[in-house]
Amino acid sequence: MRHKDKGQGKRLGVILEETNLLSKELAAACDAFPEVISLYLSNKRDIPFDLAYKIMLNYGYSPFWLIFGDGEKFVSKDLLESLTQNQIETIYEIDRNRVFNRRLDESGFRPMIERLLELDERERKIFLSIFDRFFPGRRQ
Repeated sequence: MRHKDKGQGKRLGVILEETNLLSKELAAACDAFPEVISLYLSNKRDIPFDLAYKIMLNYGYSPFWLIFGDGEKFVSKDLLESLTQNQIETIYEIDRNRVFNRRLDESGFRPMIERLLELDERERKIFLSIFDRFFPGRRQ
């Protein structure tokens, strides 16, 4: 989904500049393909939360700043270093849901999703059969 902010690529470029990394080095550090990083840099794809979170853990840049351009640019290094693995996983889930909810709100799809949640089981099956025609092979 493309959201309105076209500054993600610019902010990712700032991260590369400030860390003196090449895009292929950032890709390797975040388990991503260099070609995909290029798509993010050129604003052809939105930066997914998982990549933004890996960048936070590795370099301290806030995922909210990277994705939305909001808030503080950095997450405190002391805070990151003080977290246990369990706390990191809990914060990951909370932040991932916050990003998803914001993207859902910005997309205008929230009212439609809320209506879908009201479908009974038979209606859901009908909806899914139609939906799967648009996105074959992608059901999770």
